[in-house]
Amino acid sequence: MSGGEEAYRSRTKDHVVPCLVQLCTAAQDDSLWQSLNYQVCLKTRAQDPQVNSCHI
Repeated sequence: MSGGEEAYRSRTKDHVVPCLVQLCTAAQDDSLWQSLNYQVCLKTRAQDPQVNSCHI
């Protein structure tokens, strides 16, 4: 990962999390929310422990 573990955590916290929060806020319909939740859960499966620690 470019920049090391601290940079990865910082990017996740500063960019990915706010983006997901906005997507959840925009999902007015329960079916959209369920689909988004399912896809996020699938994408957070990773072999790399560093990636797994960021999505908890």
